[in-house]
Amino acid sequence: MSKNNILRILLELVFVVIFNIIFFLFGGMNREISVWISYAFIMLSYLMVILTQFMIKPGKSSVLGLSIYSISTTYFIAEFVVGLIFVFMNSKSWKIPFTIQLVLYGIYLILLISILMANENTINNMEHQTGEVQYIKNVSSKIKPLVGKLDEKVANKKIEHLYDIIHTSPSHSDLSVKAIENSIVSLVDMLQKAVLDKKLDEIYSIADKIEKNVEERNSILKAKQ
Repeated sequence: MSKNNILRILLELVFVVIFNIIFFLFGGMNREISVWISYAFIMLSYLMVILTQFMIKPGKSSVLGLSIYSISTTYFIAEFVVGLIFVFMNSKSWKIPFTIQLVLYGIYLILLISILMANENTINNMEHQTGEVQYIKNVSSKIKPLVGKLDEKVANKKIEHLYDIIHTSPSHSDLSVKAIENSIVSLVDMLQKAVLDKKLDEIYSIADKIEKNVEERNSILKAKQ
């Protein structure tokens, strides 16, 4: 845990200390059950505000991190107001205060869990999309430096054509083309070595295989749209 997080938690604990001092200073321990129920829910709501910080993954949950923290803060404010009302009422009946605050807590949990699930899905989708785009960038970045490296114009045109069709390929991916993509990556590595060794026969052969694989990948992805 970072020093900044420790200091933040200590700052938030100031409320707990002050609230408890005032709560026990005015009334002491001699209170109705309804008051203690309200006290417990107020403490629980504030605890959730603190715990929410640990539900937010640094650098990843920032997508909906603000919403997660906001929903806990909103619940705390609502519970604090409702709880104080029941504290001042000091009712001998505990069922109504308990039921109302339990329902309030239930609504909060439903919203919190829903946001956490939506957050997780959003993060997974973003990571998946980043991985898909990275494939195109990775392969393109390996082929681009090879353009114009050879003295043979036809071979250069062939490599330039490969770069164009890969660079303009669909950025989205699918499990059905993962094997083809892996094959393309391996072939591109072989092409780099062939260009470095200036073996024209291998260059043409490998380039034809890459082009065939790229066209097959793109065709499968287009058919799935």
